[in-house]
Amino acid sequence: PLNTSSLGQCLKVEAKLQHVKPEQPEKPEQHVKPLQPEKPLQPEKPEQPEKPEQHVKPLQPEKPLQPEKPEQPVKPERHVKPLQHVKAEQPVKPEWPVKPKLPVKPEHPEKPQRHVKPELPEQHVKPEQSEIPVKPVSVKQLTKLFENI
Repeated sequence: PLNTSSLGQCLKVEAKLQHVKPEQPEKPEQHVKPLQPEKPLQPEKPEQPEKPEQHVKPLQPEKPLQPEKPEQPVKPERHVKPLQHVKAEQPVKPEWPVKPKLPVKPEHPEKPQRHVKPELPEQHVKPEQSEIPVKPVSVKQLTKLFENI
């Protein structure tokens, strides 16, 4: 009973690892490497106390500006408003592709149908391919674990 429970747990862990390894085998290693150089930077933080001090100094003059802050929030809002207008201009762009699509459909009603036919088999093939490689990989990893045990 102990072996079966430990094997079940191993299988669950393997299933989780399988999804991670085939999708991003190198990326997790790359993320681990930059984290290591960042750790030595933490002891270096005491060496760079000037930067936090500089940030503290501007905060001190801002303290007397606190009564004037009602004027400051208005300025950032003004800067944010033009950004919102820019975003509003972007939805106008989708209207351009819609206009050419309307004349294209009546001109060539058969072509869109032909494009739809190849898309359907491609969509069916993609999920089948994604499922097939996962099954043999799981069997191989399971056999390796049993051999190691």
